[in-house]
Amino acid sequence: MSMLISVLKRLLRSDRGVTAMEAAILLPAFIYFIFGITELSRMFWIQTTLDYAVAEATRYAIVNSGATSAQIQAIAVTNASSIDASTSNFNVTITTAGSNITVNGTYNFTFLVIPISSKTLSSTSHYSI
Repeated sequence: MSMLISVLKRLLRSDRGVTAMEAAILLPAFIYFIFGITELSRMFWIQTTLDYAVAEATRYAIVNSGATSAQIQAIAVTNASSIDASTSNFNVTITTAGSNITVNGTYNFTFLVIPISSKTLSSTSHYSI
């Protein structure tokens, strides 16, 4: 019995393998943190691209007063080409002889690595003449 106690005391005093144990505990959390930063950065980049596309489409509608909704949507899609947006992502509203122009854009963002449900990003640009 005393031999078992002496072996246990020696094992408790030994610090061999402590670094491997610390790495095994901290490395998954660190990797998850890095991927989280990457995913949030990607989400903010897509939101900024959506904002830019909507603003440029509204600017196009202001400069080209006779532009149709389809033309304005095409400009928005062209400016959002880096996020694979389509015309279904953009809604254009022109009211009473072009006095109010509103461009809405939405994008369904899905996280690639982090198991979180998708998030709908949206942007709106409005101009009153």
